[in-house]
Amino acid sequence: MILKAAEMGNITRVAAELGYTQSGISHIISRVEQEFHQIIFARSNEGIIVLPAAVPFLALMRQTVEAEDLLYKAARYDSSDTIRLSVLPTVATAWASQLLVDFSKNFPKFHFEIWEKKDYIDIVNDLKADTSDIGFINDISSQNLLFYPCYEDRYYVVFPREHALASLDEIGIEQIAQGPIILPEEAVQHKYLKNHLLKPDAPADPVFSSRKPIDDWMTLSMVEQGYGISVVPGLYLYRHRYSLHARPLKEGYSRVMGLCTRKEKKTPWRSARSSPSPASG
Repeated sequence: MILKAAEMGNITRVAAELGYTQSGISHIISRVEQEFHQIIFARSNEGIIVLPAAVPFLALMRQTVEAEDLLYKAARYDSSDTIRLSVLPTVATAWASQLLVDFSKNFPKFHFEIWEKKDYIDIVNDLKADTSDIGFINDISSQNLLFYPCYEDRYYVVFPREHALASLDEIGIEQIAQGPIILPEEAVQHKYLKNHLLKPDAPADPVFSSRKPIDDWMTLSMVEQGYGISVVPGLYLYRHRYSLHARPLKEGYSRVMGLCTRKEKKTPWRSARSSPSPASG
C-alpha cells in the first residue's frame, strides 16, 4: 500500500484502486511512519510526494516484495523442509527477518537454519561447502555461484547531525571528498567510489578504511561520534539507532543485492524474475 501510494502520488486514487477509504489509507501511512520514525510523504493539495530521506525505506519495501516472490517460487519446488541461510547482520535486520516471518506464515512446513556471517566470503564459503543453501550477498562477491538479483541498493552519504551538508537533498562525490571519510568495505568494493575517494590527489584529511570489512554498525557509530562522514548502502540505514543524517548520493550509484546458491543446486529461481538494471561499478 505504501509503495502504491508512492507510485500514484494521490491517496484518493490509491483508496479507490485498493478498496479502502481515504482516511483508512492515511491511517496506515501514519502507522508506518511512526514505526519507522520517519515521515515518508509530504502532503499538499495536489497529492503526496516521497521525501528524500524516506527513499531508502521505500527501496527496502520493494526489495522485500521481490525477495518474497523468489522464496515462494522456491518453496513450491523444494522437497526439503529445512532451508539453510547465511546472511550479514545488516541484511538480517533490514530484510531477512520480516521476509522469513512472512514466508513462514505462507509455508509453515518450512523452517530456517540462519547463520549470521561477518563478511561475504564466509557466505560464499558456506555455499561452496554445502553448509548453506542460500546466501544473501552482492553481485561482486558471487564468484562462480548462481546469483539471482533482487534489487539495487542505492548508496547514501551519512554524516553527523548539525553538519553543513544537512541542508542538501542530495550530495555529490565532489562534496564529500573534502573531509575525513570512513570507508566500509561496501564502498571500497565499488569501483567508481574507490577510484574517486582514494585517488592520489584526494585531500590530505584522514581516511578511515580497512583491508577487512569495517563492521556495519561501527561505521555508523564512528560517523555519529564525529570522526568523519561515510558512503554506505541503503540497507545500513534500516531502523538504525544512531543520531545522524543520510542523503542520497547524487550520482545514483548502487550495489546489486540478491540470493546466491551453488551452480549444481536445482532451483526454480532462474526464471523467477528478470534482473534489475546493472549498477555502475
